[in-house]
Amino acid sequence: MKTLFSIIRHVGLALSVIFCFPLSGCTEEKPLPSMVFDYPEISTSAEASALEIHVRLENFPDEYELKFSCPDEWVWGFKESEKGIISFNTDANEAEEPRETEVTVTADGLECHGSFTVLQAGKDMEEPDEPDDPDEPVDPDAPVFEIIIDGVSSSTVSYSIVPRDKEMTYMVMVAERLYFDSFESDEAFFNDCLDLFRDYAAEYGMDFYDYLMKHVLQSGDDMDNEMFVMETKTVRYVCANGIDESGTMTTPVYKEPFAEGYEGFKEMDFDIQCDVDGVEVEMTVVPSDDGRRYYVDAVEKSIVDYYGIETYMQEKINQLIAIGEIFGETADEIIAERVSYGRQVFSFSMEKSSTEYVGCAFSVEPYGIINSNIVTKEFETGEIQGSDNVISIEMSAVNVNSAHYKVTTSNDDGYLIFFEPASSFEGMDDSEIISRLIESKPNIDYYVIYGDTEDDVKGLDADTEYLALAFGYKGGEATTELFKTGFRTLSSSDSEGMTFEISVSNITKFSADVTIVADPETALYYWKEALADASEEEIRASIDEAVEQEIWSGFFDTRAEYFLEYGTRGSFTKYKDLYPGTKYKIFAVGISEETGDYTTEFYYSEQFETPPVY
Repeated sequence: MKTLFSIIRHVGLALSVIFCFPLSGCTEEKPLPSMVFDYPEISTSAEASALEIHVRLENFPDEYELKFSCPDEWVWGFKESEKGIISFNTDANEAEEPRETEVTVTADGLECHGSFTVLQAGKDMEEPDEPDDPDEPVDPDAPVFEIIIDGVSSSTVSYSIVPRDKEMTYMVMVAERLYFDSFESDEAFFNDCLDLFRDYAAEYGMDFYDYLMKHVLQSGDDMDNEMFVMETKTVRYVCANGIDESGTMTTPVYKEPFAEGYEGFKEMDFDIQCDVDGVEVEMTVVPSDDGRRYYVDAVEKSIVDYYGIETYMQEKINQLIAIGEIFGETADEIIAERVSYGRQVFSFSMEKSSTEYVGCAFSVEPYGIINSNIVTKEFETGEIQGSDNVISIEMSAVNVNSAHYKVTTSNDDGYLIFFEPASSFEGMDDSEIISRLIESKPNIDYYVIYGDTEDDVKGLDADTEYLALAFGYKGGEATTELFKTGFRTLSSSDSEGMTFEISVSNITKFSADVTIVADPETALYYWKEALADASEEEIRASIDEAVEQEIWSGFFDTRAEYFLEYGTRGSFTKYKDLYPGTKYKIFAVGISEETGDYTTEFYYSEQFETPPVY
């Protein structure tokens, strides 16, 4: 007879793996006691049974007494056999129909309660157990574990586990795919699970090895389990691996993915043709099934040889999903943006010339799991052709820590631009400077610019000779000579005693032009818009809160660093975005470069109002 343990231990681990996250913040209020059942239902056969169920008793006093009530007499003998473990009995069900009842649990003198449901099969609903055959041979060709996903609903997964060796003890876990894939190896994930088991054993006051024996280890087929999961659109794995009584891992982890709408593995063929021109590649892909989504990429062959194409591509997709989720996208949205259907032509600019690459195509399910074979096509990039691009750099508005640059080009070929202290390249010729600059930035291809551009460069050192350096770039190589322009930043001035003249013009519904004349020009200050009726105390508090938040988030270590990044020097006229139908004033205040403290009084513009939308 199969008892509750084969279900409850899975759920307990699943909750640990999936739902245990640290919470920040604190409260002075004493937390209230609560009881949480790991699973709200327990199923049993028609036979008389002795059962147990786990309950987490949180914020309970050292001494307490649980009370049990049940409307039906066929469930009886309730007691807390160990802390957090409720044991009870069921009578045999002689009827053909299944039956169920609800058990309510309260704590004497405490305002908390919980309940669980007992489901018992009817007498004729179960086929009789076949006697064990100790001499039954193990099929050497059978998989170590066959994991079958029987069904997925909006909040549950049903699965079955069939081990090859019926005598082997093993454990079952359910974990989010990204969580599982974050571990370097099966062993690392297994050890993480053991740590969770140790925590559970300590919580229930049990010896770790007793906990393994009683609540983790199982053997034989484990059929028709149903588990509650918080949200089944997230891809998870049902995992199983061998484990002995000492807690030693005896097999690798075998896993089967599931999610609501998961399609499963299906063979798919692709015809891939590559047209290579230097480092530019046009890849034509024709899938065998125009109705299936597929993903295309090109990877350096040495990477494929080291990691394996499937491992590398699955990890790359996992990282795309993880990054996208940080910005509020869901996994299916991220995948939908990157997959294709039917015959397509893809253009790639590879990073390196004269290098072997592997183009690949494969089907991927909506939440990011590769669910077909991966078809590959090898190709080699050619040599980089030089560019006749002429790059001119003009520097203006040079101040203490910043300057404005304007780049004019003779064509739209790609190039890179750098701003470095001139002393960094003493004694180096142009080719050596280019080599050092290319080596100085990882993922340098992301910084390639095309055509004319202008912007401000910030974070420069005061009173320092700089070089603005630019050269054509493609596929890891320079395509032009080095173009350079020198400039020197100004010396900083003390901001104490500085003054401001602030005016506002060209007021529209959504903007205005702000002019600030600062004296001295090289002193540091901070300016911003404020509501017209805001007091100086409120403005100070708002600034200080923003600074503290940035420091707390780890973007800056000190107030001075914050204002060196967001502060201003010199006089200017700038366009400022505003809201319609709002009264404003512009303020400016001197800032100490050493401490980030305010060094002057607050200066204000005249109040002004943007027109309403209607």
